[in-house]
Amino acid sequence: LFADALAVSLRANVTARLVGFDNPPDPRWISLGLTMQGKQLLGLKRQLEIVVDSRLGGDVYETGTWRGGTSIFMMAVMRKYAELRGQRDHASRKFYMFDSFEGFQRYGKDKRLDSFLAADIFKAPLAAVKSALAMYGLLGPSVHFVQGFFENT
Repeated sequence: LFADALAVSLRANVTARLVGFDNPPDPRWISLGLTMQGKQLLGLKRQLEIVVDSRLGGDVYETGTWRGGTSIFMMAVMRKYAELRGQRDHASRKFYMFDSFEGFQRYGKDKRLDSFLAADIFKAPLAAVKSALAMYGLLGPSVHFVQGFFENT
């Protein structure tokens, strides 16, 4: 139930507004919360449980972080599940979030695509992403942000 409630919270428009994202009405978007993921989060939950049950160490990376919702989900689920299983959530595990935090680059090859990618909805300022993590109690020394476009990071 924890993961289900968390997923609903991360998909909610009001959650995004609480941390400073302005969501203009746009019929192209089903959800304007902190993640674009829907049912996929429940599949991701199972994969994270396997990582914890297998006692796999290592860091967690997300490329294309956008508003941070999927990273929030991964951190919260891994920590809570490890706690439920009586494990310490690998104190050395780090979480890396890669994004431009400025939206998409336009390359000038396809005007329709460039126009679509220019939409403000794709912009997620780093300060607002950090606020989202803080709201869920997850902003700390194990969280690292790598800002830049893919080809530069």
